[in-house]
Amino acid sequence: MGPANPTLQAGLVVGGGKRLGEMDDLKATVAGLVESLQPDRVVLCPSAAGEAPIDLLVIKDTRLGFLARRQEALDLLPVGSQVEVLVYTPIELEEMCRQENPFVIRALEQGKELYRRPPLA
Repeated sequence: MGPANPTLQAGLVVGGGKRLGEMDDLKATVAGLVESLQPDRVVLCPSAAGEAPIDLLVIKDTRLGFLARRQEALDLLPVGSQVEVLVYTPIELEEMCRQENPFVIRALEQGKELYRRPPLA
């Protein structure tokens, strides 16, 4: 099976002082999440301090409850990973935007989109 991830950003930059190896680890982590979860989007959330943990916002249409889908994503991460994953459905994301949730608004306005599912032809 070929790459499930044609739009994964190749040149992502992680906040203050991250080494190349850490960026490669993050790209590999995101690629694994994309391949397994088949999300609509993955956003690297801006960090207040530019340090670990790295927060990823994953948008995925699913019927799983919040804790179950979060655990599904966490189970895909390497042991000791400094990545935090929050998985929301498109409807939840829309509702949080309407409620002006500061975390979500900041992630969408200032974060870096690492993946977006290509539109259906």
